Amino acid sequence: MFQIVQTNLTIMVRNMDQSIAFYTDVLGFKIIRRYGNHYAQIEAPGIIIGLHPSEKKKISLKIFP
Repeated sequence: MFQIVQTNLTIMVRNMDQSIAFYTDVLGFKIIRRYGNHYAQIEAPGIIIGLHPSEKKKISLKIFP
């Protein structure tokens, strides 16, 4: 039998600064790396959280007769 020691989780976020503040200031996790607004890695017990920017995109549906 095996035991999972560490896992990774990717979360798409709209605001990198607010998300990092939530995970570090509110939850008390540690920031490991940050590459501007492109990517951040947060360390929590047993997990590495990767934060990636998510853009709100308009979806346009065209219906042809």
